[in-house]
Amino acid sequence: MSTSTVKENIVKNVTKYSVAQYITQAIGFVTSVALRNFLGPYYMGVWNILQVVQGYLSYLPLGVSSAASYQIPFFIGKKDAVSEREVKNAAFSFIFLISIITGLLLVVVALFSWNKYPAEIVIGLLVLAIYIIVQRSYAFYTVMLRAYGNFNVLSKALIFDGVLNLIFVFLLVKQFKLYGFYFALPVIQILNTMFVHWQTKYKVELKFDFKRIKALITYGFPIFLNGLLITFLRSIDRIMIAKMFGILFVGYYSVALMVRSYAYGITNNLAIVTIPYMQQMYGAKEDVHNVKKFILVPARANAYLMAPFLGFLFLIMPSFVGTVMPKYVSGVTALQILLAATFFEACCFQTGDFLITLNKQVMLIPLTSVAIILNIVLNYIFIKMGMGINGVALGTSITSCFSFFIMFIYTMKHFSSLKNSIKFVFGLLVPFVYICLALFACIYFTQHLSILIKLIVQLSFFILASLPLIFYINKETNIINIIFKAVKQSLKLKVN
Repeated sequence: MSTSTVKENIVKNVTKYSVAQYITQAIGFVTSVALRNFLGPYYMGVWNILQVVQGYLSYLPLGVSSAASYQIPFFIGKKDAVSEREVKNAAFSFIFLISIITGLLLVVVALFSWNKYPAEIVIGLLVLAIYIIVQRSYAFYTVMLRAYGNFNVLSKALIFDGVLNLIFVFLLVKQFKLYGFYFALPVIQILNTMFVHWQTKYKVELKFDFKRIKALITYGFPIFLNGLLITFLRSIDRIMIAKMFGILFVGYYSVALMVRSYAYGITNNLAIVTIPYMQQMYGAKEDVHNVKKFILVPARANAYLMAPFLGFLFLIMPSFVGTVMPKYVSGVTALQILLAATFFEACCFQTGDFLITLNKQVMLIPLTSVAIILNIVLNYIFIKMGMGINGVALGTSITSCFSFFIMFIYTMKHFSSLKNSIKFVFGLLVPFVYICLALFACIYFTQHLSILIKLIVQLSFFILASLPLIFYINKETNIINIIFKAVKQSLKLKVN
């Protein structure tokens, strides 16, 4: 498969997957509002407690699912059908066994808790025992969809799941409240699994190959552990704000996290789509130079496209928050500062996957640990300097910049000299610095204007200033043309 074909396929799948996610999020918003209205605060509190239990139990597979999502496409690229099948069956068997054990433990806990906790909690634990088993089966199907690069079915499955949740909430939860919700939970997962199986006809077998299971745990546990560290890293800002300023300021800061989450979503989708392509190419020859483009090309494209997009958000969000969410205006400056963190994260999102491809996932743990320590220290210093939640946002952004440099330098050392690595990394900063200067000019030269006129002039100037970056990266990578082509194809498919 040629480089241009791979690039077009990746963009097409990212577009399809992103559209499906945003449609699902829109449906999910309606479902979430309806669910809260139908259940009420008490029953929602019960479900939130059960979600905490479910969240902790989700760690029990020890990264085996993650290992399978990397190793299956690796063996596909290697044309090793036997190992591919063994990994798939071993991973499924281990996850299914863990799910059964987890379910039985929940049943035992529920029975011993019968007279200690409210009936809603105890029955919820029994439902959770069934739910975990069927949900893990569906989750493994989604792992296979990603591993085999079947993003067409994965996109359909996302929307199907969203629609099912909406239907069951209005059909059952509205009438039967919490117990209707309990009935819906496992049924939805069973229907999801049946839908994906009907679409793909993937075959898995219960085969406990303990040698292969051990290899999967060895490969996946560092990924799992690093995932925990990243989760902690991403929650440090909220923990420190809650501890040092109180819950109200966490609420103000949440608007910054909301924008960061949505802005980062597309690059995260790109990472998900890219993994099977990168793994297959590396598996074919196990030559690092054969897959370095999966680091270099997305990083440049993201740098030149994300910088204008984030700059646009920098200008528009103060007016948007002030108009739509006026109670959160105290978080606007933190929001603007945190956009810098989003830029650095978007540029280096693929470095972790690249290191996992090279079987260097253990190195992610010390790199993330250093970032955690740095973030805590910087946040504390800036808070003590009286900078409030803006200082926390600044500490988080500086930490993201540090991680950006360290991750890129370490990753590129596997295929490039230190001099060329530093040159490339500083090259990625060009659009960031350019956009910062454009924003400074926008703000400085429009201070005397009224609010509405100021916003119109700022946005007009900024869009014009951003065009050279967009034209340049399109000339270098053809990325804009590929995106438009993918969108047109998607629209034609929907019309047909």
